[in-house]
Amino acid sequence: ANTKIQSIVLPSTINEIGESAFKDCSELTNITLNEGITKIGSGAFANTKIQSIVLPSTINEIGWFAFKDCSELTNITLNEGITKIGRGAFANTKIHAIKLPNTIKILSSETFEDCSELRNVVLNEGLIEIQDSAFSNTKIQSIIFPSTITSVGMRAFSNCSKLTNVILNEGLTEIGYGAFINTKIQSITLPSTIKMLLKEAFKDCSELTNITLNEGLTVIGNGAFINTKIQSITLPSTIKEIDESAFMGCLELTNVTLNQGLTHIGYQAFANTKIQTIKLPNTVETLGNNAFEGCSELTYVILNGGLISIGSEAFKSTGLTAVVLPETIELIGSGAFENCSKLEHLLLNDKLIQIGREAFARTGLKDLIIPETVNIIGDGAFKECWKLANVYCKV
Repeated sequence: ANTKIQSIVLPSTINEIGESAFKDCSELTNITLNEGITKIGSGAFANTKIQSIVLPSTINEIGWFAFKDCSELTNITLNEGITKIGRGAFANTKIHAIKLPNTIKILSSETFEDCSELRNVVLNEGLIEIQDSAFSNTKIQSIIFPSTITSVGMRAFSNCSKLTNVILNEGLTEIGYGAFINTKIQSITLPSTIKMLLKEAFKDCSELTNITLNEGLTVIGNGAFINTKIQSITLPSTIKEIDESAFMGCLELTNVTLNQGLTHIGYQAFANTKIQTIKLPNTVETLGNNAFEGCSELTYVILNGGLISIGSEAFKSTGLTAVVLPETIELIGSGAFENCSKLEHLLLNDKLIQIGREAFARTGLKDLIIPETVNIIGDGAFKECWKLANVYCKV
């Protein structure tokens, strides 16, 4: 390690290259590996100037960071028979293209991370798992998943700024946290085998306009589609939860169809979108805080007969003109309809118990009937409702 060697040819008797054997040999540009070598140890050629490498057919294992930071390495041929490529083995190299051999089952974390010239990747049939950050910060343009993939790890393709096309396979069960964050994917179809879409899976995909969600999907995770260009979404019948910020900031999203069976809409789930109307199915029991806050085009909402509570600021600063509360509502959270300046008509239900602080502050209400079941009205609940002329409290 850390010598001035420029070139090396290994004799046929070598069967293993040890850890850090040639690490930091800053002038090493050429290496010829012999048939018979079975393993390249961790960091063996890290931070050298190797330009190209052909692995002999006898190699079955490449250790952690074996070729990491080889800034001149543009070409690598992986042999059939290799079964293990360690974490970060080729990270931060200049590899242009890679074809995984059929013997690879698991692609380790960070294997090709920060390969800034990597554009073409062929994944092998037989590959089961792509681990965390395996291809993050590369220039991959398109990727087709083989039928054998079951799991894609956290940030596996994150910040792939040229990635426009992804075809996911039937059999895939898990898409990890931030797996495709900040890519240029334009359209995605989730296979029927996906049950949960994890946190920020497609966050900041600024070209993503079309998404097809599969029957069988039960949870849309936190921020899964935040800041995308999705225009319309129909939820499959199997969805139970929409987690916080799932579609927040989707500035092109105008149409949403929610499914029967949905029970919870999370914090900021649809905040700052362009949704125009929304109908809550009667299976929704809780509406999270700020769920539709800032939806300035939202003028019409149908609240279902199973809803128990409306979260704080759930409809704050929307364009609603009228609201009819279903009989099941017991709690209206603080600021729930605050700053809805066009809201003139409100019908409160006879089972309502609590109206939160500033729940209807700065709205356009003109007349109000408060049912006798209400025992708590928060501070400023109707603050600055300058058009409110008539208030009737049932006793």
